[in-house]
Amino acid sequence: MRVLGELSERDRELVLLVAWAELSYEQAAQALGIPLGTVRSRLHRIRVKLRSAAGLNLLPPSENR
Repeated sequence: MRVLGELSERDRELVLLVAWAELSYEQAAQALGIPLGTVRSRLHRIRVKLRSAAGLNLLPPSENR
């Protein structure tokens, strides 16, 4: 997916550890030397960015005004 190339190296590394290498959030945190909460917040921001880049609308119809 072309969008992965647009992620920062730091974010791409996290996505690859969790999605491709199938590490748990805890294992990814340990591998990267960052807190678990940081892994969770980064993955949330990454998912929002990827959904937006894919053109997926996340807001209910009533909020799309």
